[in-house]
Amino acid sequence: MDINIVTYNRITYLQKCINSIIASTRVKKRIRVIDDGSTDGSREWLVQMWKRGKIEEPIFNKTNIGTAANFNKLIEGSEGSFVMANDDMYFHRGWDNAVISLYKKFPDCGIVSFFDYTRFNSDGGVHKYGDYIKCDRTGLGAAMMNKELWKAVGGFKLPTGKKMGWFASPFCYNAAKTKLKRKRVYATNPHYASHMDLPSSGLCDRDLQKDYIEIRKIMKTVR
Repeated sequence: MDINIVTYNRITYLQKCINSIIASTRVKKRIRVIDDGSTDGSREWLVQMWKRGKIEEPIFNKTNIGTAANFNKLIEGSEGSFVMANDDMYFHRGWDNAVISLYKKFPDCGIVSFFDYTRFNSDGGVHKYGDYIKCDRTGLGAAMMNKELWKAVGGFKLPTGKKMGWFASPFCYNAAKTKLKRKRVYATNPHYASHMDLPSSGLCDRDLQKDYIEIRKIMKTVR
């Protein structure tokens, strides 16, 4: 399984993220990282981890191209089902078994989110069933997805001219409209990944709330 990570100038989070993956993951994996132009020592640390055989050879961008473009670049080189993660996600023990089991359990499951973003989705598109959540849209801070679905949607997209922005909600919406069998969004409950910067900064909360408000204005809930 490929675990794809995008990072930019957040070495403290990045180190915790990758070390948590190494410590908690039992399935065979490749940890693949793109650095989007860091100047905080991230590149030097990634080279050390590569030389120690902990991660694949990292990709270093000469210029900053943004999160969506970087994930698209990494996913192009992945096969089958893959994991994508922001550099501030902390992976808890058991995540791999929980996520893979959930994916296998439901034939319509195309995306599994490890962190519950559904509290921002108040339009009735969230259904909780004990140890899992089925929802119309979710964040993709840490998620497993099948590449066929990513291809069918056309990858992650941002408005023309933008490098940064929240692309998860429209991606999930468009995924639900494809003809593929595996296209629905599920989330693990309890969470198997933690947003490390969420407690210290309200920015993530505000960005997510704004995103869902905007998405609800232009999209109807997918059933």
